[in-house]
Amino acid sequence: MRKMKTISIIGLIAAMLISLAACTGGSNNKPPTATSQPETESNSPSPEPEEQPTINMNGETLRFAAWGDLSPKADSVMGELLIAKQKEVEQKYNVKIEYVDIPYNELKDKITTSILSGEPFADIIRLEYKWVFPSMVQNGQILELEESDVNESKSLGELYKKMSYNGKKYMFGSDYVDGSGIYYNRTLFKKLGLLDLHEMVAAKEWTWEKMNDIAKQATQDTDGDGQNDTWGLTAYHEGFAGMLASTNGALIVDEENGREALSDPAMIETLGFLNKLYHEDKVVRFNDPADWGEQRRMFPEGNVAMVPGYSWEAGEYNKTMNDIDWGYVPLPIGPQMDDYVAPNSGLVGWFLPKGSKYPKEAFHIWNELQDIEPVEDYPNQTTFEKWFKHEEDIETAKLVSGKFVVQNYGAYPDFPFWGLVDDIIKNRTSVSTAVEKVKQQAQASIDAVINK
Repeated sequence: MRKMKTISIIGLIAAMLISLAACTGGSNNKPPTATSQPETESNSPSPEPEEQPTINMNGETLRFAAWGDLSPKADSVMGELLIAKQKEVEQKYNVKIEYVDIPYNELKDKITTSILSGEPFADIIRLEYKWVFPSMVQNGQILELEESDVNESKSLGELYKKMSYNGKKYMFGSDYVDGSGIYYNRTLFKKLGLLDLHEMVAAKEWTWEKMNDIAKQATQDTDGDGQNDTWGLTAYHEGFAGMLASTNGALIVDEENGREALSDPAMIETLGFLNKLYHEDKVVRFNDPADWGEQRRMFPEGNVAMVPGYSWEAGEYNKTMNDIDWGYVPLPIGPQMDDYVAPNSGLVGWFLPKGSKYPKEAFHIWNELQDIEPVEDYPNQTTFEKWFKHEEDIETAKLVSGKFVVQNYGAYPDFPFWGLVDDIIKNRTSVSTAVEKVKQQAQASIDAVINK
């Protein structure tokens, strides 16, 4: 089997200065002119140093595409600064900036089709990680950022600086990276006399075992009618399984070696724990565990102690849980790990498509648009303070944003992870039997992508 190209993500490090990005694979179109300021006459025998050339786009339009309207809005201090910066950059480089809003379910097909035609509809595109790696990069549809190019701009996010595929850089961004964790009902915890989760987190005692203990204590028939009135957890089964896998150091797809990892010991342990929560200890409230929206409806009802979720969901719970006090902690640490991590299945970034007329110029101008003096003490401060009511919950959101890991099985069409989890949870199939049933399909879906 051909060894798969490696995707590596290294944690936060000290910020570096970043210089002009030179991107390989540019087209033969005549680029915008580079102009320099004329020298003034001087009586000095030593010539004055020439100013560095500056980009002149000759009135061309650069298009930045994404799902959603990402054009700056004058609804905040940062928005006003971004608008002013855009005007400054447009004047400086004689360029027009246009933001293109493409529906999410159309974006990947549209950009792929336009790249194959040789005329991408945008100069920079915001895409999901799983769309790009490995297939679009492997097929030569995304331009590489050389290591030497990523050394000038102050605006590239630190996480993106260290993201590489087979040792090469393609993805960039200054966006906040959304983390994941456990939301818990503080009101219900106090009512049931349960220990606040932040105390365990601070002591590094927040583990799978402790989460299960809390869930069992919270699952109660309080009125003696034989039916549970409160529950420990509610969760969408596939999403929760992927999160637990990451917290246990388990892979779903071993991308470095191009193989399925469903039968690896850490993954089997993960699926066994998931099955225990649902069927042995029966601490999970559900009607249809395959319904992603169910957990977001049940948790606000107030009789469930915990639910897994992403940081952005705090904004929703603020609307649906006005009378309930809730908190946010990292996902618990699995038996094979010794620290908290934050799985992210929807990581996004910006990319340069093959066929872009002005890749070097677009990358440089994009970076300059982001180069604004921070107005916050830390990234996403304004949003976090709006979302979260407690300082320790804000600290959790900051923590998990910097500890993200990616399970990239979504990059492989027909990879049967959802079916595997559904078989275990809905059909009550044993873990070993369920895994054995899908192993060949899982490997075939990987081979179909990496052996093209």
